[in-house]
Amino acid sequence: MVSLADFEKMASVHMSPTAWAYVASGADDEISCRENAKAYSKIFLRPRVLRDVQAVDCSTTILGQKSSLPIYTSPVGFGKMAHPDGECAIASGVGKEGVIQVVNTVSSMPIEQIMQSRVDTEQPVFWQLYADRDLEKSVAFVRRVERTGVKAIWLTVDSPVVGKRERDERSAASSNVIETMDEIVGSEKATGLAAANTGFINAGIDWSIVDWLRSITKLPIVIKGIQCHEDAAMAFEHKVDGIVLSNHGGRSQDTAQPPLLTLLEINKFAPQILGKNMEVFVDGGVRRGTDIIKALALGATAVGIGRPTLFSMAGGFGSYGVRRMIQILRREVQINMAMVGARKVGELDSSMLNTRQLEHMLSMGCCKL
Repeated sequence: MVSLADFEKMASVHMSPTAWAYVASGADDEISCRENAKAYSKIFLRPRVLRDVQAVDCSTTILGQKSSLPIYTSPVGFGKMAHPDGECAIASGVGKEGVIQVVNTVSSMPIEQIMQSRVDTEQPVFWQLYADRDLEKSVAFVRRVERTGVKAIWLTVDSPVVGKRERDERSAASSNVIETMDEIVGSEKATGLAAANTGFINAGIDWSIVDWLRSITKLPIVIKGIQCHEDAAMAFEHKVDGIVLSNHGGRSQDTAQPPLLTLLEINKFAPQILGKNMEVFVDGGVRRGTDIIKALALGATAVGIGRPTLFSMAGGFGSYGVRRMIQILRREVQINMAMVGARKVGELDSSMLNTRQLEHMLSMGCCKL
């Protein structure tokens, strides 16, 4: 395995058809799913020469917690579909590589067991929250994860309803062929693993949820799922500790713009929120060290690695696969930081990029340059 693409090819063979359909699928025609990754190819690097780059330091801090790389593992659910150890394998793998894990509300392993799988008690873990229709259940869950020692709460807001993931639904349909026509046509409910396990999500929340969440926890609060500069500015006004630019990996609304484009949009129309008291993260489509560098050069604090985390565990690799995935990204980040003349993460900036192609995409949207 020498690239993240190698893990994906292997996972497509070794994961069950149902698991593969759930993990790999996007909404509708999966345009956003593909464009998330393609957006990175529309930015070019501007290498610099004759810089002293014999020592490159990739370390950073995320919400005050040390990380050996400007990445974290995104809150992927149902980790057991990739490996029997599920999210515990992620905790072990990232801990040995000095990277932070964000744990999903719908993890296949209890949070207590995940925390016990850490390398040591100082290893930071963040926890992702879907607001429940019954907010008292969310309160109980927040209290529970606080007791385990998680360091931050990431509230996901980009999926008020479950996206129409057709590959996932087809997989479920193929396993329920005994249903009658009346049962199939008479039901308006979506099928598939995603719909079956996220029906509790509260679609009635608004910006007041930030104040509510702040009233029940003292932990840092991150809003995951910002998709335009207007909402990024709203989050800044609500004084959250961080935001994640994300379209849920293209799994919620198809043709939603790529997160990297949203980051460029913020650079153009809300630059005042970058580098301030709110950290900005990006997830979706990151597959190379160059992708990470481009996001950081545009002002991101760190990027999330989602699907590749599950892919890396498949085929029996478990925590070893997670470690290998991180090692591959570490090498790519080190090489390409040296190429653009940056010895530290903080030295990456937009002068190292040619963004004209992505800016053209932005000019075609609703925002006017």
